Amino acid sequence: MSKIPLEQVAQAIEADAGEEIAGLRESLAEMAADERGRTYTREQLALRAARTALGLSQPAFARLLQTPVGHRARLGAGALSAPRQRVAGGTAGG
Repeated sequence: MSKIPLEQVAQAIEADAGEEIAGLRESLAEMAADERGRTYTREQLALRAARTALGLSQPAFARLLQTPVGHRARLGAGALSAPRQRVAGGTAGG
């Protein structure tokens, strides 16, 4: 596959938008490098695997752990805390 002319693409997008777009070139570079926007900790992946193995929904698993559920819910300080790290391929073994 040939290299995508990112600057030409960025210029075309900005010309169409009629203004400069902050972060556009960085986003295009990430897309071209096939980088993903989400990262997961090993703990998050382990929790997902445990929930799946138990056959529980997210709300049921959250009740079991007595913690809130949802993308806006945050665990309390110290609970399952670990530095976030990029896990290759979205697997805990990465």
